[in-house]
Amino acid sequence: MAEATSLNPRSAVSSRAGAGLTRGDLEIAALLSTCVRVITSEQLARTVWGHIRSGRTCAYRHLTNLVRAGVLCSAKLRAHPELPLPIPVWLWKPGDSEPPFGVVSHRLRIRWTEALRPVTVYTASERSARRFAGRGGTPSHPQQVTHDLHVTALYLRLLREHPADAERWVSEDALAPLRRGQKLPDAEIQDAHGRTIRVIEFGGSYAPERCRLVHEDCVRRQVPYELW
Repeated sequence: MAEATSLNPRSAVSSRAGAGLTRGDLEIAALLSTCVRVITSEQLARTVWGHIRSGRTCAYRHLTNLVRAGVLCSAKLRAHPELPLPIPVWLWKPGDSEPPFGVVSHRLRIRWTEALRPVTVYTASERSARRFAGRGGTPSHPQQVTHDLHVTALYLRLLREHPADAERWVSEDALAPLRRGQKLPDAEIQDAHGRTIRVIEFGGSYAPERCRLVHEDCVRRQVPYELW
């Protein structure tokens, strides 16, 4: 794997490779165990190889080899094509006025103009999940793959543009045990003391009420949020 652009999930930094695995292999396994649930070869290609012509081929071969080695799993599912996500649909911080939830919901819903199509997604294997004390195995909710791929896109964007914030990314799965009975965001950026700096949420086709739930949770906690 090319080392010029590193995925660099913090869990992999202190791990010894071994068993023929490179540091890059461990970074992919740690990424999918602890930061995001799924990735496509296209997402890996643009993150590691940029837009060079051979990037997709390199990414596909690399991921396929990791599946054969038992580091990753793969599944062919159906998902909407990835949206470009140039800017958040809505930003809020304490002191701002309440969003127009109907307008926000409409903006989220009108984006979905293309039909579902087959896509091969890669996840951490259960063995990798045990190694990094994270999540692994094939997707437990295949119908959520469109959502999960867009959360991955947000993390990879943060990794490229604001790597220090990517280091402080805490995933939904990591937050779940701490937020039982509460609104569970897709991710949070936390400081060194575990305090939430901001919430990150990807809105699929959220109804106005669901947008309101995201907002009210952040108002209650007095933390900013980005709704993509």
